[in-house]
Amino acid sequence: MYIFTVTEAASFLGVHADTVRRGEAKGTFPQPRRSSSGARYYTLNDLVRLWRCRFGDVDRAAVTELAKILMERGAPPEEASQLIRSAVSGL
Repeated sequence: MYIFTVTEAASFLGVHADTVRRGEAKGTFPQPRRSSSGARYYTLNDLVRLWRCRFGDVDRAAVTELAKILMERGAPPEEASQLIRSAVSGL
């Protein structure tokens, strides 16, 4: 499982981390999971949910960016593609 910080989630959305935090506080974005220390963390499914809240449908740009992020973390292209398909279809 790939885990992302609030900063990484914000970068994916093209906003500042504070924007994501405010969106969560206002209910615009879903509440993230939290570590035992209280730090926010996001799964790939969470990133897809955030994208949909901000932009609507997941488009080619989102899929391309998600693939890039996963491959930077060492996921082979085939695995990245499968994970993205699962995340997008699972919501």
